[in-house]
Amino acid sequence: LGPRPGVASAGRGDPAAQAEILAGALKALGFEAADVLAARSSVPAALELAKHGSARRLALIGAPVMSEAETAEIAANALPSLAPRWDGTHLIGAWHMVRYQAMFFPWTQMRIENAVPGEPRTSVSEIHKRTVELLKAGDRYRDAVLGALRYPLAAELRAAKGPVEIVAPPWEWYMGPAKRAAAVLGRPLMMLPGEPKDWPGALFG
Repeated sequence: LGPRPGVASAGRGDPAAQAEILAGALKALGFEAADVLAARSSVPAALELAKHGSARRLALIGAPVMSEAETAEIAANALPSLAPRWDGTHLIGAWHMVRYQAMFFPWTQMRIENAVPGEPRTSVSEIHKRTVELLKAGDRYRDAVLGALRYPLAAELRAAKGPVEIVAPPWEWYMGPAKRAAAVLGRPLMMLPGEPKDWPGALFG
């Protein structure tokens, strides 16, 4: 399969390369395999990790099975540069991007029909935490997202070996793509509790 519409050719952000690093880290820590919880752009790396035999079970949050229109919009407009600017405007830009991600999908389409379900997680503490994480990644966050957009996720889900569950919290901003991913597997979307601290118990006991 070639690159999807609107997505640049492969560079950094290769899920297979990410999985190799993760598999090596697990081995170095003395683990043969682990239960894996992966969200959105990290889903392709989790599926590649399973190919290494390093994943017992996969729980995939908001697995991004995108439409061509969504792919093109995200690649063209939803991945602004976060390179530091002398006036600090990259900081406020990152803040607002994270805030709108919690309210709309794609976040650049600020219309009622693009509103995410449930009560959006837009508290100051939540937005601050996610913004800091994003800024630590810098412009490399774009590599991860573009790598996920290039990945033939539907085909890889069909070919996946071992237990795979598509899951989402009630406020998931990738709810539409997650529902498509669940449909690819022919199973209902598993709803998670609203608070992330409760997810491991709900998923893995």
